Amino acid sequence: MMSKKIFAIVFLLILFGPTFTENSAMGQNNQQQSYCPQTVEKKYCHKVIIIGAGMAGLGAANELKSNGFDALILESSPAKLVGGRVITENDSRTHYIPIDLHASEIAGTIGNPITELAQKYNSSILQTWNNYTYYDHKGLIGNPQISNNLNNVWSKFTKWLHVYRIGKTEDESLQIAINKFNDTLGENDKKSFSYDVSSYIGNTYADDAKYLSLLYWDKIGYIVGGPSGTISVFANGFASIPEHLASDLGNGSIQYNTLVTKISYGQNGVQIDTKGGPSYYGKYVICTIPTYLLQGDHPSITFDPALPQNKTDAINKMLMGTLTQTYILFNKTAMPANFWNSTTDYVSYVPPMTETGHWTLFMNLYKTKHQPLLLAWNYGDYARQMLTEPEYQIKQEMSNVFKIMNGSNNFDTKSITILYKGAKYDYSTSPIGFKVPNDFDMLASPVADNNGTNRVFFAGEATTWHYPATTDGAFLTGLREANRVMVTDTGKYPNPLEQENNWRYPPDPNGKHTWLTFPEYVMCKPGHTLVLKNDAEKTPMCVNPDIVESLFDKHLIINPTLP
Repeated sequence: MMSKKIFAIVFLLILFGPTFTENSAMGQNNQQQSYCPQTVEKKYCHKVIIIGAGMAGLGAANELKSNGFDALILESSPAKLVGGRVITENDSRTHYIPIDLHASEIAGTIGNPITELAQKYNSSILQTWNNYTYYDHKGLIGNPQISNNLNNVWSKFTKWLHVYRIGKTEDESLQIAINKFNDTLGENDKKSFSYDVSSYIGNTYADDAKYLSLLYWDKIGYIVGGPSGTISVFANGFASIPEHLASDLGNGSIQYNTLVTKISYGQNGVQIDTKGGPSYYGKYVICTIPTYLLQGDHPSITFDPALPQNKTDAINKMLMGTLTQTYILFNKTAMPANFWNSTTDYVSYVPPMTETGHWTLFMNLYKTKHQPLLLAWNYGDYARQMLTEPEYQIKQEMSNVFKIMNGSNNFDTKSITILYKGAKYDYSTSPIGFKVPNDFDMLASPVADNNGTNRVFFAGEATTWHYPATTDGAFLTGLREANRVMVTDTGKYPNPLEQENNWRYPPDPNGKHTWLTFPEYVMCKPGHTLVLKNDAEKTPMCVNPDIVESLFDKHLIINPTLP
């Protein structure tokens, strides 16, 4: 998921002290640490405990270990199962075709840290482009005029919406604005707008517009780098990335089959209780579990003391969207080549407004899997409903769309096999009343003990408004919180450019910044704001927020948000 925002940013540099050394960070590891009770075996004591071996947890652990910090990951899954929502299946159930069940692509290929990891680990990826074939209820409409009209209608909507939001201070459902704009359109434009709503809102933000914030829905996320539409998929599965990250940590760095139930924190450090197992002790803890597991009156993990009320409020305000991925394998002898060929990257159905979210977008995986395989996305209420339906019913609903695309009522459901219908993996979004960036920043904020020392840190895709609901976003938040732990522990804030070049996993061998992402993992001293210089390198800087306004003009913005 992504949005299409680019940033350019301000000019002012404040230098900070030297970086810490490995020895100063590690301390005396051969001595019993103050956070480890005398009666507890040392194997249960680690300076940093990380909960979850998803992309955020693995990123944090590698960043800490590469800087000499002792870190242990506690993971509830069975041995060797890492990656969180990054899961690749390749067995008889998938006809031995490697498919990614949840995270399945690199959104914004160029300058993306996941692309760099794929190159490091020799994971084969294939870049796709905006090569679409469109269909509506009358069949093929794949001509340049249709594509241009889709873009033109969407451009009109964004301009109309800008005016509509002027002066509004009370949030409301985005669907209200969509309905009002739709009433201004002719029939052909209404058809295009219906597709735009599905593509640019539903499939991008993983939920129906009626649940999204009018004021903030488009203020989260932006494309990482390179031309708009650059997306890459993995030929042999995404899971090789977290597997390599776990391997880099070394043996004993991940404790599997360990379900955390409680986090206690205070002046002596943290205590992590587990279900039916031992307690673990550390100086700091980084929690990377999905936000929805912390919601409600009975969260999966309790905290002692309880989390601050403003933190709890932000957690409970987050409404998680649902985006399902369904893999459909066609019988080679029955492959409907007259509406789908190997050169098309995406096959799109333009539905009426009443069917937004219903089988509107398919990715052609023939290029990477060399099989007649489509990947379909569904979102929101329909996706949640679909997950409760039996397979024969899903096939029938899907076939109704294929009949339209194929231009024939003779489409046989026996010609397709559903390799995987999807699962309810929830993703962060921007619901009504959830303010950006305030509430996202609150989700990311650490929690301190009574002395003001940060003890509990939070990472994961829902803790970043720059790259929410993405694997690269989750990974970057892991680096961010690892670096926050390091500056908390040492009290030293290296020069921002030095942080950007060195505080990355894997570090660039030439000491040169290569990612085209906002470097939120760079830490500024309290009271300062991270910005980027408006130069070719987008140099990171820490500035006093009081002077930011005086430097701001129409050519300079401090963060990748829409003006």
